[in-house]
Amino acid sequence: MMRTAACSMLALVLALSGAACSKSTTTSATSTTVTPSTELFSGTLSPKGSTFYSFTVANTGYPVSITLASTATSKIGPATGARLRLGFGTPSGFGCGVTSSVDTAAGLSAQLTNANTPADSSGSIYCVQVSDPGQLASDVLFVIRIVHT
Repeated sequence: MMRTAACSMLALVLALSGAACSKSTTTSATSTTVTPSTELFSGTLSPKGSTFYSFTVANTGYPVSITLASTATSKIGPATGARLRLGFGTPSGFGCGVTSSVDTAAGLSAQLTNANTPADSSGSIYCVQVSDPGQLASDVLFVIRIVHT
């Protein structure tokens, strides 16, 4: 009887130790850090004129922020309060097919943000357009900052 109890106890210990040694795997989620890119687009805008700049977004699904950072009448001198029209869209022919726009003066914060950049037929190529909404009396120098991923 003692021998049977010892065998039973040994069987129980072996069963429990086998369960303790079972292989268990856990996976943890990995996160990808996306670093934003900053591009500058600058030039001279004439009254009633417009120009655009194309750029490629590497990681779709993230916002694009556009800031009219500076306007001036000369390279050396004070900034102007000129209001320009900023547009965001996709290249179309020899221009920019604007899907959203805003008339704004230069500032420190983004004046135009596209919340989500889906992949498009152009392969994630977008454009920013700057134009005179009809207020310029002379040429103006501009700098636009584009932040995207």
